[in-house]
Amino acid sequence: MKREKEIEILSYILRKQYDNQLPTIVISNLEKKVFMKNLGEAVVDRLRETATSIEFTGESYRILKRKVA
Repeated sequence: MKREKEIEILSYILRKQYDNQLPTIVISNLEKKVFMKNLGEAVVDRLRETATSIEFTGESYRILKRKVA
């Protein structure tokens, strides 16, 4: 239930940003496919229309930091 509420809130924010033509930066540690699936088709469609996607791949910084410590 908590996850569903989080997705609902994020979707609402992204819709409002889109409707008001405001810049938005979305950052997630989820894989792109999983993230987009969680947002739902309507929000994903808005992002595809207006967004530039940049994906970073590699090992988690937190994991690298723990290895050094």
